[in-house]
Amino acid sequence: MLIATSKSQTTYTVNIEPPTGDAYIYQGDPNKNFGSSPNLAAGYAGGNEMRMLIKWDLSSLPNNISISNAEIRLYQTTANSSITTDIYRINSVWSEASVTWNNQSSTIGWYGSQTFSSTSGVKYIPATNLVNDWLTNGNNGIMFKINLGTSYQMFDSKEASGSDPRLIITYTNTTGILDFVNNEIKIYPNPAKDKLIVQFENYQEIKLNLLNILGQEIYNQKISGEKTEISLSEFSDGIYFLIVETEKGIFRKKIFIVR
Repeated sequence: MLIATSKSQTTYTVNIEPPTGDAYIYQGDPNKNFGSSPNLAAGYAGGNEMRMLIKWDLSSLPNNISISNAEIRLYQTTANSSITTDIYRINSVWSEASVTWNNQSSTIGWYGSQTFSSTSGVKYIPATNLVNDWLTNGNNGIMFKINLGTSYQMFDSKEASGSDPRLIITYTNTTGILDFVNNEIKIYPNPAKDKLIVQFENYQEIKLNLLNILGQEIYNQKISGEKTEISLSEFSDGIYFLIVETEKGIFRKKIFIVR
């Protein structure tokens, strides 16, 4: 399926706040719910682990967007010894009002580590890959688990009077989008392994742009013949977007590289 438009792409940055749910859970009190607390917490307290969970509603985002950047903004209220947390995508539904250590949801994937230093204040956590996976695989939020350190840090939750957790997303959106199959442009094989073939009829010139999942351009070419091959040997396995610009409009196709 190709997506076509005759209008230009526009970049937007949105701030999504407050979260639809946030809470922390405590191994030392495994059946207690802390969802109404003005604090979030991660690390160790009294030798027991604390983890924090946050979820934002992404339904306000339009369809057919390419996420170029996303980050989470937290306000750290403590200045304890530095800790490092691992970031995971939550794999099942949970409720702020009932989540506890003993009934916590499972997690999937690993989205990097984040160190929270001994300085309080605003902290930004990269989340581009996480948001893309939320949009693709479903959004049940994020969990922070301690990786390194024996202390803990606390943050404002959405119940605090300070600065609640915020998700900041930058994306490109193509307005006036129509979905259709274009028989004049053939792109194959897909999934691809070593090369991608673009074949077309009835066009004077075509411009090709290959974007990675972050929306970054990694290849471009102008062609005037009826067929071209794109070598994929330098590109890793994954999801890409081929943008085909013609005098009749702009077409976009999702490409899978699998070896």
